[in-house]
Amino acid sequence: TSDGASFSTGGLVGQSLNSQIINCFVSGYIRGGLSVGGLVGGNDNGSITNCYTLGQVRGDSPVGGLVGYLYESTISYSYSACWVNGRDYAGGLVGIDSEKSKIVNSVAANPSVSGSGMTPNRIVGGSGYPSEREKNNYANADMQINYFAMDADINQNYNGIDKSLTELQSADFYINPSNWEGDKAWDLQSSHNDAKLWNIWEGNSYPYFQWQSAPAIFTSIVSDNVNGIYRTDDNRKIDSITFYLNGIYHSSLKS
Repeated sequence: TSDGASFSTGGLVGQSLNSQIINCFVSGYIRGGLSVGGLVGGNDNGSITNCYTLGQVRGDSPVGGLVGYLYESTISYSYSACWVNGRDYAGGLVGIDSEKSKIVNSVAANPSVSGSGMTPNRIVGGSGYPSEREKNNYANADMQINYFAMDADINQNYNGIDKSLTELQSADFYINPSNWEGDKAWDLQSSHNDAKLWNIWEGNSYPYFQWQSAPAIFTSIVSDNVNGIYRTDDNRKIDSITFYLNGIYHSSLKS
């Protein structure tokens, strides 16, 4: 669990400055106030490459499955499958980005993105600079935005190109160069190969790293709004965090 009180909360790093973050993942429950991300709360003048997040991200604004606030930074070959909930500027990958930021060759596989204020979006919640900076990004076609399906024709820069769950869990999608900017496919093979970075359990998982013995799987968390208690989707109370990693429950649970 990462539980930040006010500013810049992330599953890996709260605030990142002039850094390169590569080849990592977070599986967990991330909660904070301002600038909340599944991986990084605020990313300033850096890059994120070959990373992914699973779990749930909750905060005020901005809130993103990967990064809350992306400032003059780049995200590439990364994805999030987090549930994302914020007030303003909630995005499947990024809450809000700046003029010189870039999101490319990445996937918003989130089950849902919701927000009570500014309109949430599948790729980036808010940006004053749409266009060429967000390229060749894809999104789960079944993702719920404020509990409704997204119209695939609405601003693909903010919301990504529709892909079915079947496609997003298929090696063919990731290794096809024509799907990605610069015709540079993901470094992936759907079997163990130490020469490759990514593996995938065909039809059952999103990409995971070759050095992982199995994909990490996160079980959803549901909040009890009356008593302020968080529960798993099978109705167990949570003291801290719950997730499956390599077939093992890691959590502090009550029956």
